Amino acid sequence: NWGFNPLRRHQNCVTLQYQLPSLLVSFQTMARLVSVRSATYSCIFFLQLLLLCLVVCFHSSHGFSNTAFPLNARLEVLSRRGLAPGDKIPDVSLNWGFNPLSEVNMVEYIQGQSVLILGVTAAFTDSAGIIPTYFSHQAGLKQLGIDNVIIYSVNDSAVVGIWNKKLVEEAAAAGITNSLLTFFGDPSGAFTKACGMELDQTPELTHMGLFGRCKPFALYIDKGVVRNVEVDGTKLSAPFLMQRIRALQHQ
Repeated sequence: NWGFNPLRRHQNCVTLQYQLPSLLVSFQTMARLVSVRSATYSCIFFLQLLLLCLVVCFHSSHGFSNTAFPLNARLEVLSRRGLAPGDKIPDVSLNWGFNPLSEVNMVEYIQGQSVLILGVTAAFTDSAGIIPTYFSHQAGLKQLGIDNVIIYSVNDSAVVGIWNKKLVEEAAAAGITNSLLTFFGDPSGAFTKACGMELDQTPELTHMGLFGRCKPFALYIDKGVVRNVEVDGTKLSAPFLMQRIRALQHQ
């Protein structure tokens, strides 16, 4: 794969159709080496040749090229229901850092704290500008008793680390220092699956090479228990969640 949105896919196997003449010569040469008295070997060679032709036809008919192509198949992703208020946070780890890599168990990490967990489909895909709102509202979140804002995506922690660095630098350029946000990676999607937040696998996601990603979502967790869940992408900004937290705290 090369690029992203649009993504282009290069298929080396397309060269197979151009290699067919030389492969035919190879089959002819091998056939000469086999005794003509052996009908079995001759049949095997012809079957292999037929299989090769079918493979070439298959690749050609599917239009493999170095340009983007649509995928008509839809993959169905089955997962348990998503987390709901009253549930406990899954006893699963997220990754932090790279070389060395640390696996951080979320139950232990947030023990006794009030935290927000934001799941992002992939690093560098926050086109709505949601995450910068958490940088700019750190003081207000702390006043509401939020001890940590955990942001993670279904990426390895090396990619997340670069994304984190970019966001921190952009905030610093605006005079904002990060003292509340922590970034993690969920490369296997284990935490996402445990939360029941897997994104439905659409043809578009498949075409872009994005598998097992998470829905954009936010959890408000107090002392290990989920208090609020948001899976509407328009309701994930810091100001909106701060209103929800205030309402919950005054119930």
